[in-house]
Amino acid sequence: MEGASRQIAAVDLGSNSFHMVVARAGNGRIQLIDRIRDRVALAAGLDAGGVLEDAAADRGLHCLRQFSERLRDIPSRHVRVVGTNTFRKVRDGGRFLAASTEAMGRTIEILGGAEEARLVFLGIRYDVGETDLPLLAIDIGGGSTELAMGRSDTPSVAESVQVGCVGLSSRFFPNGKLTRSRMKEAAIAAGVELEPIAHLFAGAAADIVASSGTALAIEEIAAACGWRDSGIDRDVLSRLAKALLEAGNIDALDLPGLSDGRRPVIAGGLAAMQAVFDAVDIDHLRTSRCALREGVLVDMVGRFTGNDRRDASVAALATRSHVDQAQATRVTRTARQLFEVVEPAWDLSEDDARLLGWAAALHEVGLSISHTDYHRHGEYIVANTEMPGFSRTTQETLAGVIRLHRKRISWNRLAEGDDPTRTRIRDLALLLRVAVHLHRSRTPGTIANIGLSGTPEGLELTLTSEQAARHPLTMADLASECQQWARMGRTLDIAITTN
Repeated sequence: MEGASRQIAAVDLGSNSFHMVVARAGNGRIQLIDRIRDRVALAAGLDAGGVLEDAAADRGLHCLRQFSERLRDIPSRHVRVVGTNTFRKVRDGGRFLAASTEAMGRTIEILGGAEEARLVFLGIRYDVGETDLPLLAIDIGGGSTELAMGRSDTPSVAESVQVGCVGLSSRFFPNGKLTRSRMKEAAIAAGVELEPIAHLFAGAAADIVASSGTALAIEEIAAACGWRDSGIDRDVLSRLAKALLEAGNIDALDLPGLSDGRRPVIAGGLAAMQAVFDAVDIDHLRTSRCALREGVLVDMVGRFTGNDRRDASVAALATRSHVDQAQATRVTRTARQLFEVVEPAWDLSEDDARLLGWAAALHEVGLSISHTDYHRHGEYIVANTEMPGFSRTTQETLAGVIRLHRKRISWNRLAEGDDPTRTRIRDLALLLRVAVHLHRSRTPGTIANIGLSGTPEGLELTLTSEQAARHPLTMADLASECQQWARMGRTLDIAITTN
């Protein structure tokens, strides 16, 4: 590969700032070649009901259009765009997400909090390398705070809480007024959110590293003021709190190292950092300039080199749910064969093939609860279980395929979403349905050597009259399935040949 084809890029749509990093990938390593940041203050425009004001939406869309220019020549599979806390909280029927996708010209994946924490951990781990102690990675963002801890490249625990510099600043310092009581209330509110997870991290012997805007801003202020050369400790937090109180108002705050862009949210960021120090019992930490976006790059390289964390998550869920591995393997193999014959005609991709494979591996995961409507149980399990490596977007799509793999299928059973995603769920579910029908006997001696052909409209199965006669129940299932396909705008044809 040459030029842009060797590049990979990650776009982090944060609650306070949007970031984009571009890198060259090779031999399992990444070399950063470009970095762009724009403070859009998206969370500042989000009300308690999840309504995003027009001005904030316009700032975000303007930034995405600029980002899209830089990414224009990079192959789609080499770019990941991820949305974090504010994207998770917007409630507008998907309009802002659709507008953002159009402006970006790329699919936007909405991350769950735990997956965001895992990717932050990967980014910081890539920066600091191996350490003698477990790594505790902390990221205080605009709308949420992520903590993850572990050794090597896999955190043993990853959590996210609703504590962020934008949210705390808007709630406790809306007019910029800085008082001791408000700062105390902000820190207490942050501590309340952290309390349920604090025991997972408190008291552990760990190398503690914080990333992103809040930590870096506090460190820069401390260095510029001569309080500490690098890192953050309790004395730095105490001195910064004193400086804020002496100023009395954000507009009057004059601190070396404090940028105008960080000024409106520094009080909330300080409250969040104080709460983290207290909840996790920290005396000092160091910082990293790598965070979520670098973690996304590292994760992408893993996928390219055969170390896709999603495969391990699917396998682990199947094991925990006591899925019949032999049956899952049979269905997966047949589903892949069906996929290969329709792939060109249906304009499917290798990403679709992977999603179908995961759905086939997990299609019976709901049996761990009950046989009745196990596809519904499976949908719920897959949509709500923490599956490291999966964005919330991909997880919900996977759950949709599992939901539709049996019984009556119709468009109104598909979750709300954009048309391409709904079509993708439909097509993969139809293929999975046929694969399941063909293995209803749950034995190796099922129908074999079936003729397969794909058309732009659908799929044709060709069986001999002997095969049809030996499997009357399967033939009845397939005849009924033809009607289900027709209802969804696809054709399933069953041809019988003489022996």
